Amino acid sequence: MLGAAAARTLLRSSADWALPVLRAYGLLTFGGSALSGFLLLVATFERREAALLGLFAVLVAQGVANLCGYARDTIASGYYGYNALLVGLALAHSEPLSIRIALLVGGGALLAALLSAVLGDLTRAAVRARDELGLAHDARAGGAPFLARARCPGGRSGAPRQDGAGRARCDRVSAE
Repeated sequence: MLGAAAARTLLRSSADWALPVLRAYGLLTFGGSALSGFLLLVATFERREAALLGLFAVLVAQGVANLCGYARDTIASGYYGYNALLVGLALAHSEPLSIRIALLVGGGALLAALLSAVLGDLTRAAVRARDELGLAHDARAGGAPFLARARCPGGRSGAPRQDGAGRARCDRVSAE
């Protein structure tokens, strides 16, 4: 049954594209679920131009993310389509549907996807660096948020102390 196998492949392929689109819409409600995304997508069809340009923006962002080889799970979460969707919906309200506005939305979606990737990478690098230095943020620490659970890096012992300028200082390991 070649027809059934082709239908399953087509269904799986469309699900690979549809779920991230719906999740990008769902992120607008801070939920990220495909169901809330579907409801929001249907609601945007109240204004046809907004729905078409928003959907176009999400698809462009997803395409860019796939072409650039970004992480599949991040694409599937709707992460790259979220900001592109905001661009598409905002530009849809600026002028009537035309080739010009479609090109603007496509370019904005492309930039939104690339900027999301770059800022996401910078954030992950900063978190990794913070964790490697042992600078875990704890809001209960008052004026010294990084001192609550901080560790002194290699060759130093004990928890850091604050010096007169409010900076964390570690004592050297004594050679006893």
